Amino acid sequence: MIRRLTRAAVASPLASASMAAILGVAIACACGTTAASPPTEVPACTSLAACCGSAGAGQAVCASIVASNVAATCSTELASLEAMGACGSTGTGTGTSTGSASGCSALAACCKAMTGSSAAQCDTIVGQGVATTCTAELTVYEAAGSCGKTTSSSGTLTSSSMSSSTSGLDAGMPSGFGPGDGGPCTGPVGGFPSPSCDPSDEMACSASIPSGCTLSPKCGNPSTCEPFVTNPTTGVESFRMRLLNITAPSSLSNQVVQGSVVTAAVDLPADAGSCGENGSGTFNWLIQVDTTTHTVKTGGAPPSSDPFGLGYCFTNATVAGTAVAPTVLGATFTGTTFSTASGTTTLNMPIFVTGGGAVVLPLAGASFNDVTVSDSGNCIGAVNNGSIVPSSSGVCTDSNPTGQDSCSRWHTAGTIGAHMSLAAADQIPVVTLGNESLCVLLTGQNNGSGKCPTAALTAGDYCSTTKAPGGCGDSMWFSAEFAASAVNITAGAGITLCGG
Repeated sequence: MIRRLTRAAVASPLASASMAAILGVAIACACGTTAASPPTEVPACTSLAACCGSAGAGQAVCASIVASNVAATCSTELASLEAMGACGSTGTGTGTSTGSASGCSALAACCKAMTGSSAAQCDTIVGQGVATTCTAELTVYEAAGSCGKTTSSSGTLTSSSMSSSTSGLDAGMPSGFGPGDGGPCTGPVGGFPSPSCDPSDEMACSASIPSGCTLSPKCGNPSTCEPFVTNPTTGVESFRMRLLNITAPSSLSNQVVQGSVVTAAVDLPADAGSCGENGSGTFNWLIQVDTTTHTVKTGGAPPSSDPFGLGYCFTNATVAGTAVAPTVLGATFTGTTFSTASGTTTLNMPIFVTGGGAVVLPLAGASFNDVTVSDSGNCIGAVNNGSIVPSSSGVCTDSNPTGQDSCSRWHTAGTIGAHMSLAAADQIPVVTLGNESLCVLLTGQNNGSGKCPTAALTAGDYCSTTKAPGGCGDSMWFSAEFAASAVNITAGAGITLCGG
């Protein structure tokens, strides 16, 4: 089960909110009787969604926070907007200037770490001088990692260059995985990032699972990768990604999209089992490795009502107007490490979302690179539960969902690369953005009718005909690193989206 995808660079929350909006595309979900319905949007996020339209320059950030469907984050942002006088409120802040509001002084320091539209929005809030608004907004940015801070295992905010008295470099690190440097994981266009790149410096990891957090036995061995089942010693090994860390393109690899959208969708819901996660479980990337035939089958899956027992099935249906099915790739093995040939067809990867929405990523020529299977065929990468912390709601979750800065929960051991045709992306509408296409969101160019102008269809960083960077520019390169753990993969009998 893939646990984590790595981001390549930090982009502004405003620029990254487009992906969050993509994930609001509404479709009819024919999930069958045994497939789980996506989680219901929490009340705080429903209230925030109604307010986003009056958030001015912050509408994109607001939309990305709603998409995260995390009550505490939505409540904080809602309070921030109401204090500014948005949402029909008259405002409650008392600060009059950045000099007299300590919260605004701290936010001003945070603004300096941002660029582009994100920095402009941040400076606007500081300029209003409302202490309560600044403090609330600072909390949101820090939670997203935009200020170079994250939450430590003790529940306090700490700089990425500091360690707490109960944590430190390499504390609780899985065997065989060293610390990162606190910087982004990147790879060349047309290539792959390091399969084990760690964007964290591991300076705020607890040496063990924190007090107050108990993992359910059904989550699997917490000292390896929490495999839900035991794979056979020979034949087919089945996995679900637990982390997908996107390194390209920049429109998908930034920190807000990684934490609030990708990781939040890959992580399982808290009510699915106490596994240190509090996501939606709506982004399910499956991998089946056949060590006998030397092939790898991969594709997406709908949400599961029982990840531990029933498991998952490959989506084989039309999703949001696009045919979705798994693909099979030839593989070369060196010991327990494999790489695959590039796919000859497009792997359409569905991301199902809260409320029944979906978006399909058209991944052409997909291939895996340097994927190492460990723990007797049950793991790709490893987990470090020293990164989880208890929350006010009593749910223990990852203190650093973007994997950036201080403590990575998942340690990756494989990469994937593909290219996304801009022409194909231009045929994928995003209903919640007035039917703007995925191409518009990837390139930032709009012909005024919700599609990319002709010139934008060759404004990519990769050429599909030469299979090389630049050139005709008809595609965008996609790359990511991941961790995964063993799950049960079935034929999906009775599940409409799996062809059952």
